[in-house]
Amino acid sequence: MSTLLDSSYKTRRTSMNRLISISGIVLIAIPVIAFYAILFCNVLNIPFLDDYQAILGLANHAAGLSPWNKVGYLLTAQHNEYKLVFEHGIVWTEFLILKRIDFRILCVIGDLSVVLIGIALWKMFLPSRDFAGRAMLFVPVAWLLFQLQYVETLNWAMTSLQNLPVIAFSLLVIYFLDRDSLGLAIFFLIAAVASSGNGLFVIPIGAWMLRRRSGWLVTWLVASAACIAIYFYHYNVGSLQSSTHRSILGTVIHLNPIWPLSFIGNAAAFPLYGKDLGLSLLLCPLVGLSLCALFVFNRSSSRALHSCTLFLLLTAIGVGCMRSEFGLRQSLASRYGIYSALLLICAWLFVSERKFREADISTIVRSRIWQTAVFSSIVFCVLMDVGGYHYLNVRNNELKSGMNAYDRSKIGSADFQKKATVILQESQRRGIYQLPTY
Repeated sequence: MSTLLDSSYKTRRTSMNRLISISGIVLIAIPVIAFYAILFCNVLNIPFLDDYQAILGLANHAAGLSPWNKVGYLLTAQHNEYKLVFEHGIVWTEFLILKRIDFRILCVIGDLSVVLIGIALWKMFLPSRDFAGRAMLFVPVAWLLFQLQYVETLNWAMTSLQNLPVIAFSLLVIYFLDRDSLGLAIFFLIAAVASSGNGLFVIPIGAWMLRRRSGWLVTWLVASAACIAIYFYHYNVGSLQSSTHRSILGTVIHLNPIWPLSFIGNAAAFPLYGKDLGLSLLLCPLVGLSLCALFVFNRSSSRALHSCTLFLLLTAIGVGCMRSEFGLRQSLASRYGIYSALLLICAWLFVSERKFREADISTIVRSRIWQTAVFSSIVFCVLMDVGGYHYLNVRNNELKSGMNAYDRSKIGSADFQKKATVILQESQRRGIYQLPTY
């Protein structure tokens, strides 16, 4: 009799876990589907702002070079403070295959990097837990990650191929170091540094993670030195966007400490697209300070999660050094929101590891903490998706009108308009890009 009862209990438990697992998958899939449905229905084959110089300008110049010189140019070309080797490689690969540049494909590739970020977070998060509990705890992560608060980075070829891949590759570096896969970690380190300069921040983080393995540490440092040497080969230190400080050292010295805090709390920038950001200028630094306090006093045992948080915080400081002279309002820009969203996710993962590491699934779903996190993340996601959809519609209408009229007045200053027109005409002459009809 006892055996039959035990068997019946196990059967019910298995069925319940299967149902909960399916529910978790559905709750995770909903924001992902909505996220990409909005983006892919609003993607245009039209360059936007930095796309002219960073993509079309590069393609124009590279088209006239010999194959060897072309490789050298793609490795050394610089846009403002950045070397975008990964982005340039994607652009030139597309051109070699299609014989033209299609900004829709570039945007889709960049936007899909968010999936890679989600996979990296999933792989690092409570790997020893049962799938059902892990899925339910991951639900707030999905709704915080796959939302349009950082819409300025999305459906914009240049930024989506820079800002998103560097995060994905950096998180994968940390994941593979934590799993003792040095070769894969070095591979993704190269990819991270090739994507954007803040990929260099994983070098000291990796050295810290390998501090007790001297042989691996030496290999890591040699590979890192090679990445640094290639990145800074022919690097123009005077190419900063700053008009006051003409060197990186100068920007570091004059860092406004409130700027990184506001950057960290960027997700609290409400209203998203309003003109009055007064409340956000007060709220975002407070949210940033609270997150920093949580990370400092947290006692989580996850080395990977600590390392991910450190990478995001170092990026906040680095961007603050480069941009703080432009004022606190720029720290609220939507294009920086992905970092703030990831820091909120890290905060939730810290809480989950502390509160629910050993908890069974029924304890999790009945917990007020979990219920509040799920409800808050869903509300946040819905609000940001509505705002992001509105932003994309406005931006797309302006781009279509400007392109149809061959008018750059909607997207920049007179000087920028003149440069963009010259680049566009050269791209058309070379057959690199053709104007679409809308």
